Amino acid sequence: MAIPRKCSIKLALSIVADVVCLFIVSALLAVFQFAVEPFHRGFFCDDESLKHPIKSDTISIALAAGIGFSIPFVLIICIEFLLRDGKSFYILSSQTLYPKQKFFSAVYNSIGVFIFGNVVNQFLTEIGKNVVGRLRPHFLTLCQPDYSKFNCSDGYITENVCTTKNLDMLKEARLSFPSGHSSFTAFCMLYIILYLEARVSVRDLVLLKPVVQLALFCFTFYTCLSRISDYKHHWSDVLGGAILGFAVCLCVVYTLTDFGKFMSKRRIICLSNELDGYISGQRTDSSALPESAKAHAVITQENELPRSSHAINYN
Repeated sequence: MAIPRKCSIKLALSIVADVVCLFIVSALLAVFQFAVEPFHRGFFCDDESLKHPIKSDTISIALAAGIGFSIPFVLIICIEFLLRDGKSFYILSSQTLYPKQKFFSAVYNSIGVFIFGNVVNQFLTEIGKNVVGRLRPHFLTLCQPDYSKFNCSDGYITENVCTTKNLDMLKEARLSFPSGHSSFTAFCMLYIILYLEARVSVRDLVLLKPVVQLALFCFTFYTCLSRISDYKHHWSDVLGGAILGFAVCLCVVYTLTDFGKFMSKRRIICLSNELDGYISGQRTDSSALPESAKAHAVITQENELPRSSHAINYN
């Protein structure tokens, strides 16, 4: 069915506005990544927490990014295609009360917010890294300080005494808090976990969805632990990164996505047989219902998900 001209213009303006907002936050992220010099924190000569060996990444940034983007993209596109317009597919069915949406609208809302939230998450992570300037556990090993330039008895050393020629790695060694791997994987995996919880109902295999969600969480957990064992971060850096990723994810999911608003409005209600009959239309005498049951009926009707102001709808 063709989209009316007025709706197509509104659709185009909405997409342009989203792209502009995404570009602004991305530009700020680029500034912090490439143009801002991190805070130069000093060190103590006897600080054993900064003398760990330099190791390669167990989970590289390329691997984390590949998994973190591909899994949400593939799952969202496939699920929205299978459940488009309220359809069901084999063991999957649309959640009760979840509004019917066009395929493009549902995918745009879910993936668009995912990309925007990721950029915001990385932007906040870069702010923390550059402002705090915490030294990584292998900082002194990489720095190779020239001990002839200072006296360890002076205590806290703030002078630039490193002899290493790899200035890029030295800059990275000052960006320990919060962990970027942890914040990124925490955001990505929690986002798709919440998406599955809101969007998909498994009719027969009750444990299928929890197992998939557990596997997604385990990837985040393993990535976080690997950053500690690889001596790339202190444990508190990893904890801070994970908390940041989870917090940003919850904020964007519950304020910008349709499935997040659906979860915030959904109520788990145990209704009596009388109320079941009343809602299904088999019983029309509402005066016979107890007051608590009437209240539940009102809550159920009022909590149906309204159209999101962010989503593109052209029905």
